[in-house]
Order: sequence, then C-alpha cells, then structure tokens
Amino acid sequence: MSDDRKVSIDELAISNMYGIDALVALLVEKGIITHEELITRISDIQQEQADQTVN
Repeated sequence: MSDDRKVSIDELAISNMYGIDALVALLVEKGIITHEELITRISDIQQEQADQTVN
C-alpha cells in the first residue's frame, strides 16, 4: 500500500512537537526527570548551539 500524500513542513513540525510532548510528559509522570531538569537541559543545548555558531 502506497501513501502518496504530501505533508507540509508545518504538519511535520506539529507532529514532531506532539511526539516530544508525549514523551516528556511520560518521563515526568514516571519520575524519571523533573520539569526543572528538562528546562535546564534545553537551556544547555541552546547554549551549546549558540557557542557552535559563534566558533
């Protein structure tokens, strides 16, 4: 079965966002990570990316 339906970048981004949101919610609900740890990690990654673009 072939699905030739084309999706937009927006649809892909939204789908990706929902998947990440669901994974994060499960990790927090199960006590694997805290919201604060997530925010810290996101901030760290953003800083690493900024540092790489400068160098």
